[in-house]
Amino acid sequence: MLFACPLFALHRSIVVTSIGNVPQSVKTSLERDTERLLAEIEHQTGLSYTGNVSLVLCGGNDDFLRHLSGYGAQGEYLGVAIAERESVALNLELIQRAGTSPESVYKHELCHLVLGANIARHLRPLWFEEGLAQWVSETPFESALSATGYISGTDVKPDSMDHISHMARDPAYMTSGYHHALAAIDDLESRFGPENVRALCDALKHATTSPAKTGFEQVFDGTMPRNFAAWEIDFIASRQRSFWMDALGFVGQYWFALIFLVATFFLFLALRKKRRREQLIVDNWNEQDELFQPDPEWSYEPEDFEAGFDGDEDWDEPDSQTPGEDGQKQPRQS
Repeated sequence: MLFACPLFALHRSIVVTSIGNVPQSVKTSLERDTERLLAEIEHQTGLSYTGNVSLVLCGGNDDFLRHLSGYGAQGEYLGVAIAERESVALNLELIQRAGTSPESVYKHELCHLVLGANIARHLRPLWFEEGLAQWVSETPFESALSATGYISGTDVKPDSMDHISHMARDPAYMTSGYHHALAAIDDLESRFGPENVRALCDALKHATTSPAKTGFEQVFDGTMPRNFAAWEIDFIASRQRSFWMDALGFVGQYWFALIFLVATFFLFLALRKKRRREQLIVDNWNEQDELFQPDPEWSYEPEDFEAGFDGDEDWDEPDSQTPGEDGQKQPRQS
């Protein structure tokens, strides 16, 4: 899909600075693709960006940490966005280690710039902002967090949306927090459609900037087809389902296919067992033939079998014999 760049993009200032060893191809491509990425973000969120972009590319992790220290910040990240300064910094070493692309992380951070320029801070709960940035950029958060050492190894079940925001902020639970944040935006899109996600972003943009007058929940209630409290209950319940409940739900939905697979599996085992049993019988026969080979000199015929017909005595059929005085059958005299 092609996106038309707004007219004000012609006057936007995009400054790219390199720190450390940065490939020229990466610098050129990100500078060239900035307008396209902003247009894609606007298409997905409905939010435009009229500000400038200052992009700092750090070739190594140490270069990135030194750059952050100039803002009084610290920590290993794939990228950071400072909306007030219209600035984005990318850690190319960690991006490569995470197995993702500079463009994906850049788009993620640009989304933070767009949200910061359009929506007041108190109307951007962290679960919503991080979930939306992942949803827009399709950032592989698990590999990204693994590269920065923030994989907790456990899937913590949230009890509220605020809990998800706290997890996304805490390095010990950041994996779960980002996971649930992305799932929340996916849930909003699947339940209400992408058009309502854009409508929510637009409503947040035009909401009052006074925290005392309105909050995220109030804007949500006035925009979405369902109120925030009811949606939160359903979403949190879906995230708290245990493994066995998920498994039972899967079985209930695909029971016929599962029965077919189980039956096919046992039929395969039965046929295999039958073939093995038949093969054992054949092998046993072959073994017996090898151990007990027949003797060619051994015969089933008695030694005088032929002599009985070649001698002087005339043997008649059994029914032509007459019994003797002692009751024994004798040859009949002719």
